Amino acid sequence: MNTGKTPMLHSGFSERFNYLLDKAGYPGMQQGRLTSLSNDENMSVAGVRKWIVEDNPPKASKLMEIVERLLKENITGKYNPKRIAGWLEYGDEVVPNPFESRKSIEKDHLIMGDIYVLVYKAAKRLDIDIHTLEPAVLNNIYKTIMDSVVKNGLDKPNSRLVTSLLVIAKNNLTEFS
Repeated sequence: MNTGKTPMLHSGFSERFNYLLDKAGYPGMQQGRLTSLSNDENMSVAGVRKWIVEDNPPKASKLMEIVERLLKENITGKYNPKRIAGWLEYGDEVVPNPFESRKSIEKDHLIMGDIYVLVYKAAKRLDIDIHTLEPAVLNNIYKTIMDSVVKNGLDKPNSRLVTSLLVIAKNNLTEFS
């Protein structure tokens, strides 16, 4: 029997999309989220409002573009962008939350702590004041080390990689800027 109502295919999209924006470090709704995202996506505030408030996702190609950008620029760890886009569109019933279903989230946080300590100690040993490094360079060092840990399935960061990255940064090579 047709009731004349269309099922909400994307029900909960905005809630999931806001979760992703939270993970990516976007400001809250009252702190300028709409403006910030509209600037990043070169769109009107009304356009991104549909995504953030009205459960109206962008076209699949645009959604994938946004997910890939956020993963590249703002979210640490290895995630499948297609899985995230599927979860955003269709919800937990179809695709489990890719951020919460990772058993290694706690491990990632512990490893990041190890990375910070290892970088600090190695920098000290190499007579490098890490506070003089550009924040983008330091973040790229952290990201490169974490990517190596994840890619190679390691339990701890590789100290030789840490040393090599710091030496490159100290010599002002541009691979990390």
